[in-house]
Amino acid sequence: MSDYWNRHWNRRRFLSSAGALGAGTAGLALVGCGGGDDDDDDASTDGGGLSGLATATTGAAATPTTVNPFAGVTKGGTYRTYTTGDPPTIDPHGNLSFLTKGISAYVYSRLYKYGTGPSVKRENVRPTPDLAEKAENTPDGLKWTVTLKKGVKFHDVAPVSGRAVNTDDIKYSWERVLASTGSAQVQFVDKVEFPDANTAVFSLKNPNAVFIDI
Repeated sequence: MSDYWNRHWNRRRFLSSAGALGAGTAGLALVGCGGGDDDDDDASTDGGGLSGLATATTGAAATPTTVNPFAGVTKGGTYRTYTTGDPPTIDPHGNLSFLTKGISAYVYSRLYKYGTGPSVKRENVRPTPDLAEKAENTPDGLKWTVTLKKGVKFHDVAPVSGRAVNTDDIKYSWERVLASTGSAQVQFVDKVEFPDANTAVFSLKNPNAVFIDI
């Protein structure tokens, strides 16, 4: 190892130790960025390595204030976001592109979706009913009966013209899934039956813990 790398490795090791003790992960992240470590060492300055570290204060601890960033927020308006490119299609069965999935997720309903919101922590995100009212499985995990919510309607635009959603729509979408590249994701499903306008019964080849997620 050259004298240059010996000198800089020793300095980095010192800074990482100081950062871990004085600033936690923020200190470690700062060290990882490199900063001015490529500058020549100078006894008269720390090169910016230590002067930015926070120091502990003494005295009574301040009472933390909880601020709700969603206070006063109302539904509606325009949501603006960015993406790395235009989706090749917004047909969710057309391909497996993340661009398609990312955009179509905002506008298409599904039986279940991941429930989110201001009060839901990331580690607590779980599938929640969207078009479905509930899903019940048999003790052996091989059959899932999904009941649709009543009164859910399409948007009031032809050809659907505001009509109620029923299992004919679920059947149509399921057949499109089987005919698409997404069929590989549902190979564990043996068959789907539709006994009435509000019920879909999924029979699985094997129990699958992520059935609702998929």
